[in-house]
Amino acid sequence: MDCGVITSKTVLLLLSLAFWAAAAGLSYVGGYVMNTYRSYDNFVQDKHAMLPAVIILCVAAVMFIIGLLGCCATFRESRVGLGLFLAIILIIFIAEVSAFVLAFVYREKVKTDIQGTMRSVFEKYDGRNSQSAVVDYLQENLHCCGVKNYSDWTSTRWFNSTGNNSVPLSCCKQNLKNCTGSLDQPQELNTQVRMKGVVAHFHVPLAPKPSLCLSNGGCLSRSSNVLLPFKGQGEKPRPAELPLICFRFSLSCQGCLGELESGLQSVISYAMLVILGFAIVKVNVSISFPVEDNNFLFDPRAFSSTVSY
Repeated sequence: MDCGVITSKTVLLLLSLAFWAAAAGLSYVGGYVMNTYRSYDNFVQDKHAMLPAVIILCVAAVMFIIGLLGCCATFRESRVGLGLFLAIILIIFIAEVSAFVLAFVYREKVKTDIQGTMRSVFEKYDGRNSQSAVVDYLQENLHCCGVKNYSDWTSTRWFNSTGNNSVPLSCCKQNLKNCTGSLDQPQELNTQVRMKGVVAHFHVPLAPKPSLCLSNGGCLSRSSNVLLPFKGQGEKPRPAELPLICFRFSLSCQGCLGELESGLQSVISYAMLVILGFAIVKVNVSISFPVEDNNFLFDPRAFSSTVSY
């Protein structure tokens, strides 16, 4: 057996082991994506959004078979097996490109689905049914409250039926033991304030309290915590209102909608990067695969008269 045959066998064996490692990695990614979607499937209306994860798992299974096929073809010196090895690499590449395209499409579609279903799920909350368990799980794990902010709970049937001016306990911060979910204590709730286009016109900017969620501009008096009409650059506030901070555009409290959207889209983006990486590796393997100088693959004298596989 000459040096070229030994080298070819070594390369193919290493490729087979690499395919097994890649299969394990893709299995983890596909399982992670699918598990994440199952945790929030009540908010994803289109079940085909899990299709990229299914394709990833199928690709992982086929890649494991490819690794096994490559090992058998290497040790038994089967030209048929080696031909199948290269052909399946091409098929896997096509499948990964398809998964990448689908992931890109559903990455944007997820946002639309969530916006259309989240409010209806929150509206069905009663503290006992399956939708309630999903909502509580979402708020506890994402540290959020309400769809866009915690004030969304005031328009639900559950809030009106309880009559105690409070939100579910899953809205409470985890480090607080005596939280009752009362709207009179908004600092105890999972509320993340997002400021956009903030301009302080008078004195030092005031850190906004989570109880203030404005859709339009306005001013906040630090002394009285009273929300005042927006004042322009040329208009001076009354002395009793100082110190004052004015918000030219918006001050909003981030709810579960934004957190869930960014989380699911991050998972899809992560899967897309992994798929793209493996696809590039397969292209390089196919291009660099020995052809002319590889006696092991193309010299009939390297095999017996009967090809076995």
